[in-house]
Amino acid sequence: MSLITGDSVPQGLSEEATAAWVAAKRSLLSATPVFRVGSEERGPGQFAYVSKADFAPNGNLVVLDEDAQEIRIFDSQGRFVEQFGGIGDGPMELRRARDLHLFPDGRIAVPLGDYGPIKILERSETRWELSEMVDAHSRSLCGMEDGRWFSAAYASADGTTIINELGDSVRSFGSGYRYDKWYIRRALSGGSVACLDRSDRIVYGFEVLPLVHGYATDGFLQWTAAVLEDYLQLRVTESQGPGGTVAYSEGTLLDHDRLMSVFAVGDGDHVLLDYSRVLPDEKKIVQRHYLIDAATGAATFTHHTVEEKRMTKADLVEQVADAVGPRVVKMDCGLVVEALLEAVKESLARGDRIELRGFGTFKVRHRKARTARNPRTGEPVAVPPRAVPSFKPSRDLRRRVDRGPGLSVPGKCTEAGGKL
Repeated sequence: MSLITGDSVPQGLSEEATAAWVAAKRSLLSATPVFRVGSEERGPGQFAYVSKADFAPNGNLVVLDEDAQEIRIFDSQGRFVEQFGGIGDGPMELRRARDLHLFPDGRIAVPLGDYGPIKILERSETRWELSEMVDAHSRSLCGMEDGRWFSAAYASADGTTIINELGDSVRSFGSGYRYDKWYIRRALSGGSVACLDRSDRIVYGFEVLPLVHGYATDGFLQWTAAVLEDYLQLRVTESQGPGGTVAYSEGTLLDHDRLMSVFAVGDGDHVLLDYSRVLPDEKKIVQRHYLIDAATGAATFTHHTVEEKRMTKADLVEQVADAVGPRVVKMDCGLVVEALLEAVKESLARGDRIELRGFGTFKVRHRKARTARNPRTGEPVAVPPRAVPSFKPSRDLRRRVDRGPGLSVPGKCTEAGGKL
């Protein structure tokens, strides 16, 4: 077993493998967006929670919005093409979907979680249609370039199988969490899977355990890696209720780590683990990333990002209402905030420069046309010229942010109007 630590590079790799790992890490940390999709405005570009995005063989970007249970497709320049899905049990509706797999022939496989089948969707000349239902319960899917595909699932009667190779027949392998109660096995055996062609590996990461398994495609275990350094284990409690009924509960309100996804990186020599450290009391989520050498399981921590609690428009209205005091009702504060934001958007749409003394400057930057590359196929992509809004904070705002919150008192509204 190899240990995933906070060392600068993994231990036990050859000089060549270490150089390749360092190059993969640098490539990840220096990556820049090819294009952006998404919008705060209502419409197909407004996402609730994106759980999977991948490039189709034709260069289109396919996005799964887990909250809306919708699949939305954008072209290679980020323009919306079409969408389908929605919550329900109809042929083209989804339920509990959190992953998708794109076949080389353009079909889309969508697993419907632990209790549902896998839907295979295919596009006709006019629309997307359901072409097949695979009787397999799965949380995560991946595939090889030769068309073989695999699912991460708790599926066997004895509770040990965690990976299925799907096709004309189902071949199961792997080992999950061993316990005499099936519901505990199910709770602790779930995870995500990634397929790596060049190293001939199927990598399985447990969602709520600090373990990662690397299997050869013939089903034999090649290595196990453990995330032991500073790992926060989710608490799972088994209890017995009235009448002898037995149940379990997860301590999701306590600090814990949870594996969100497993990604094949580059040519398939490395795997990226994406963990969320959930800190409920601090209202904060810390994304922690680990890079694994797929051939050996040697790995180490690469970097982390912090996702603080976001202030929404409703939060802003609430804070303004608290600041101005009882002379102005909350509804009026909401109208003022809405009017201010709309005025800023309209001014930027006209190309105006907006200067707010003590706060900063909004303006429009013009980006020239350029040629980028599709990260999946390597094909050149023409990116047209576009206008992009930008913001430059004032010196006072930069100093305020550097000092931290709570160092100034907002003005209260007076009968003459007051100020904020």
